[in-house]
Amino acid sequence: MKLIIGGRASGKTEYANREYDGSKIADNINDLARELFDSKMSYEMASEYIIKNYADFVVITDEVGNGIVPVDKTERDFREWIGRVQVSLAKEADEVVRVICGIGQRIK
Repeated sequence: MKLIIGGRASGKTEYANREYDGSKIADNINDLARELFDSKMSYEMASEYIIKNYADFVVITDEVGNGIVPVDKTERDFREWIGRVQVSLAKEADEVVRVICGIGQRIK
């Protein structure tokens, strides 16, 4: 798996399409993560699920650690939960790229 992380509208999808042409791309895995969170799945199980099912994909996810902390408790819980999922994905990924302004910076 290759993991691309960055802020919303930072150019992640365009970067992935340009740099990984022909690869399978899972754009905005946050939507799937939200479904898993809402189903009360632990972050460990969600991480395993994503790693297993998207092992040969370029996985794109929105950065959550640098934004405003949500007022709503459920949103705060999700922010922490998906942050932990992202850490697990990054540990397992062959490559991790952070995209800012459409420019990728390889961090692993």
